[in-house]
Amino acid sequence: MNCIELTSEEKALLDRIDFAPASPEKHDPAYWNAVGEAALGLMKSLIARKAVPEVRTKYCTDPAFNIGGRACLKYPGPD
Repeated sequence: MNCIELTSEEKALLDRIDFAPASPEKHDPAYWNAVGEAALGLMKSLIARKAVPEVRTKYCTDPAFNIGGRACLKYPGPD
């Protein structure tokens, strides 16, 4: 699998993103605002340096690449 190499700043942002939102003790809106800001910062950085291959961005921007659902992709990608 091809991986995107993250900068040290991007790694720090990734460390602040919670990938287990179902945790019952996390009901503080400020907590989730901080998680959202970290995710936004990471995406802005990846987009600015064009770290995501164009074919992968098409899954979000081109309906021909994503027909809905996780298992229903028309194009398998470069991996």
